[in-house]
Amino acid sequence: MFKINQKISLVALLIYSAICVSLILLLFKSIIPGVVGIIVGYSVFVIVLLLQQLVTKDGLIQAMKNFRENAKYELEKMRTVFSDDQKRQKINETEKRI
Repeated sequence: MFKINQKISLVALLIYSAICVSLILLLFKSIIPGVVGIIVGYSVFVIVLLLQQLVTKDGLIQAMKNFRENAKYELEKMRTVFSDDQKRQKINETEKRI
């Protein structure tokens, strides 16, 4: 189950559960909510690990390509808007001269 760098995953699990426990203990000042926090922390962490395993390298590469293409499209759109604004300014300047 822990294919993604086991040491980092376990350290992150311990840190995450410690944060959950400390926050819940600070909020409710009781032992029972702390135990619930540990259980919830572990379950959320396991779900995140399972979701990370579903994402493959090919999926990440495709997502990055899509992001780049989208960024290029947005940049080109911004350039056309900017050039249109420049054209409008020139038209306004010529209208003022007339």
